[in-house]
Amino acid sequence: MVETGAGVEYSPSPRVHLRVETDEVLIKYHMFAGGLCYPCYGSGWTTNDEVKAGAYWSIGKPIGWTPVNLHAKLNHRFFDTINIALLTADALSQTADDITTARNLHAGGQEGNPFSRPFVRNGWPGMTGQATLWECGKVGLMYGAHRLHLHWLERVVPLFDMYGHATMANKNAQQE
Repeated sequence: MVETGAGVEYSPSPRVHLRVETDEVLIKYHMFAGGLCYPCYGSGWTTNDEVKAGAYWSIGKPIGWTPVNLHAKLNHRFFDTINIALLTADALSQTADDITTARNLHAGGQEGNPFSRPFVRNGWPGMTGQATLWECGKVGLMYGAHRLHLHWLERVVPLFDMYGHATMANKNAQQE
């Protein structure tokens, strides 16, 4: 099936929209052995031309977009007391996850995260390398949110990660 088309939309006001479009659908019909076919008539190409027209009305307040001023004065320094405390707590939860994972592997278990298996297979050096990469990526994401003045997201990123590592550390500890 091949579909091609074009259309035009006109908005006489921010809430009222008029649209006209035309489509042509080309469908290839196949004959199968035993007389079965999909769809069940003929073999070859057929077309289905469609013209659609519509009017619709938008509800809600129109949203205006203003670009973020990257040179505006920041509300706080990036490495303030809250971010340092969040990153420290997150690193501790990741350490707890790594310790309980190492205990499970020593007892004959297997790493459940397929992305972590290549690192965990190399023991503590691999887990330390993975933790370093993970922390650097997280700090980069937090700093990007900080520069875009999305300070709530800057604080949520380590909390979300901390929750994940603490949950996995608890799960690992229960398997011991």
